[in-house]
Amino acid sequence: MKILLIGGTSLIGPHVIHELYSSIPSVKIITLTRSGRNYFCETPYSGDRNDESELERILRDEDPDILIDMIAFTKESADLTERIIYKINPKLPVIVISSIDVYAAYAKIHGTESIGYQDCPLKETDKLRTLPGVEGLLYDKLGVEKSYTNRLPNVTVLRLPAIYGWPDTTRVDTYLDQMLDGQSQIVLSKERAEWKFSRCLHKNAAHAIVTVVKSSRKGVDVYNVAEEITYNDLDWCTKISKICGWNGEIVISKDTDENVDFKQNFYVSSEKIRRELGYKEKYSPDEGLFETIRFHAYLRQKREYKKYY
Repeated sequence: MKILLIGGTSLIGPHVIHELYSSIPSVKIITLTRSGRNYFCETPYSGDRNDESELERILRDEDPDILIDMIAFTKESADLTERIIYKINPKLPVIVISSIDVYAAYAKIHGTESIGYQDCPLKETDKLRTLPGVEGLLYDKLGVEKSYTNRLPNVTVLRLPAIYGWPDTTRVDTYLDQMLDGQSQIVLSKERAEWKFSRCLHKNAAHAIVTVVKSSRKGVDVYNVAEEITYNDLDWCTKISKICGWNGEIVISKDTDENVDFKQNFYVSSEKIRRELGYKEKYSPDEGLFETIRFHAYLRQKREYKKYY
């Protein structure tokens, strides 16, 4: 089996490659990235995914059995890739990495559309946004999904939530830095403390992608990927505090967050991918959170060390 990955050199991609090599015999992996870096023994190409002639050449020369688009951020990029696939091999199975921010609930949170509150957990058939998200057209997963599913007959869209796992520590540093700085209190607004949204460890997101690869499924479909347990921010902050040994106090204030509407929860159901494809977490989310916290603490210590030596 030949698999072409577009992008994916940072958070999730290396784990996708590792999962593919460890679970599929005689797999050949081809990557197209700006750096041309390879993590293991995959065949790397260095280039711009928006270079139409280069992408077409790679697709013709390598003739992959599956294409995984890890970095489809704009409709224009997706349109270009879809157009080349349709010309060369329209039946090529494609896995598109999308985001749960395509749901209307995301528009409600950021006030980009005048809509009512959406019920959670969100399912794949629930209402989607109709306008660009708060990030604008430079991050347009809604447009990406529409581009890929317009003509191609074999497309699987995976909608991912907030991804965490080292080396990225942005999902923990807001609270963790305050704890490591020795602050005695962390203040959360009541709405933020109660706000629930979906998360997923990067290695389990990679496992979900490989689950789709191994399913050899045909047709067009969409799956949410998320952990079964959804934490609100108070629970998440508490989990971080227990792992790092912080003994301070989490204070709930009556202040409101002006820029976002945390009355709109943002968590999804992953029941469909579990039921239809047999997906379940392969790696412990708690261990993944511990590793992320430990890595962030190590980076802080390293920076402090450099100040004095």
